[in-house]
Amino acid sequence: MPLSQPTNGSIFRELLRLAWPLMLSNLFFSIQIVIDRTFLSQYDPDASAAALASSMILWIPVIFVQNTGGFATTFVAQYFGAKRFEQIGPIVWQAIYWSILGGLAILGLAPFSSIIMQWLGHSEKLMSLETDYFFCLCFCGLPVSLTAAVCSFFAGRGDTRTVIWINAIGCLVTALLDYCWIFGH
Repeated sequence: MPLSQPTNGSIFRELLRLAWPLMLSNLFFSIQIVIDRTFLSQYDPDASAAALASSMILWIPVIFVQNTGGFATTFVAQYFGAKRFEQIGPIVWQAIYWSILGGLAILGLAPFSSIIMQWLGHSEKLMSLETDYFFCLCFCGLPVSLTAAVCSFFAGRGDTRTVIWINAIGCLVTALLDYCWIFGH
């Protein structure tokens, strides 16, 4: 019996079934940023300005490491579809190793926070806040990178709802820690 051709509607439904959880997962990262900036602006408007500048500087290495670690999604999907399951583990572990090395390299920027923030040429007060915030952000490189690598395993297998849960829990934990650390509770 010949295989029937998928219709445009069935292709769109399948794409949407896989994509909406990933889109929502990316929204959680945006929500984290909004919560962070909202709390900081309530604490000190200069802290919010410093957070924006320093996070944009750190974003360059973080996005490189994160997206390179997330490369495994494509390979997991190919191996999963081809039923070559024995090749999924090694590719995910390669992404995890990359994420660990990249996250540690980002953490290695922490001692140079003040030097890096001096390049911006902002006022002394703003530079001090930028340095503090940049230093703290350097610690996020490893978890952000590892999350991308781990999520590549689930997303590549089509289990995008697990990706939502991972990112939703991360957003909730970040919001709680933001509140506690920013307001000193």
